[in-house]
Formats: sequence, structure tokens, C-alpha cells
Amino acid sequence: MKTLYSAVIVVVFFTGAAFADVSIYLYPRVGQKPGGLVLSDIAEIDADTDTVAAISEIGIDARLASDGYLDRREIIHVLADRVRGRVNVYGSGVRVADPGGESATGSSRIMVKKGETVRFQVVNACVKVEIIGTAMKDGAAGDVIPVKLRGSTVTSGKILNEKIVELEL
Repeated sequence: MKTLYSAVIVVVFFTGAAFADVSIYLYPRVGQKPGGLVLSDIAEIDADTDTVAAISEIGIDARLASDGYLDRREIIHVLADRVRGRVNVYGSGVRVADPGGESATGSSRIMVKKGETVRFQVVNACVKVEIIGTAMKDGAAGDVIPVKLRGSTVTSGKILNEKIVELEL
């Protein structure tokens, strides 16, 4: 019995020591830094102090954020060679914005021009209604613009993409 008890203690001890879990909690949005980003800039790291010290200053290649986002897969790829054990990444990705506030994708480009025909959507729970309308001014994704609907009805909505404007409730 004493031998079995010793074996259980040894197994429990080695099982706990073999897997060093690292939890990465991604921030939703970060600003690009002149010297480049490191892992501690884009996420909160939860691990033992030695592991945190070793991985917090890992540089993030600027090419990974060229689309304006760092997703979970890219972050796991950066950590793959440097962390032994399980890596848990919480969050789907990090939006990387330049110091001016715009994302790296150039989201300020005009998507809808004045006079263009757009689809105006009203979405409520499980019902979606679409109406054809005319944009009354230029706008980029996320901008709120007035849209002229049938007759002389004018209402405002947020631009979702190049041809869709959604009612701003």
C-alpha cells in the first residue's frame, strides 16, 4: 500500500510539472508602436513568472498585422517554438491601428458615393427587411449617412460595406 501511495504521489508530481499552461488574453484593439509590437502589447499573459518573462518581449512581425489584425492562429504560430506545453489563447484576434487611429487596412476609403443605389437594411432579432435607397452623401465603412428611400423619406444608417447601409437604432 505504501508503494502504491508513493507511486501516485510521483505520478501526480510529474504530471503537474510536465505541462506548463500559458493563457493569453487578447486585447481587442492596440495601437502600432514605432519600434514594433511585442506580445505583452497585444495580450495579457497568465503563466509562471519565468515563462511570462521569457515570452512577454517576443516581437510580433509587422507583416502579420499588414491586414490590420492579428488572429489567434498567427499568435499561436509565433509562440509555437518558444513555449512547451499547452497554450490557450482567449479572444479571436487583435485589431492593430496605426498611431493616427486608422487601421492598417485603410478603412477611411470611400465605400459609398453620393447618388449611388444602396441596400438599406433594418435588422431586429430574427427579422431583416431590405429596401433600395439612394445615398445622399459619401461615406466610408462605419460612417452614418442619410439615405433617401421610396418617395421622399430620408433616414440615416451606418455603412457596412460597399452596397449595404444598416439602420442606426
